[in-house]
Amino acid sequence: MVPMHKKDLPKGTLHAILKQSGIERDDLR
Repeated sequence: MVPMHKKDLPKGTLHAILKQSGIERDDLR
């Protein structure tokens, strides 16, 4: 599992992790 530290990671890094996990940004709403 990937620890979700949204505030600790830049948006680019977080987006890359989510993309690798198969999760799209729209799913975070």
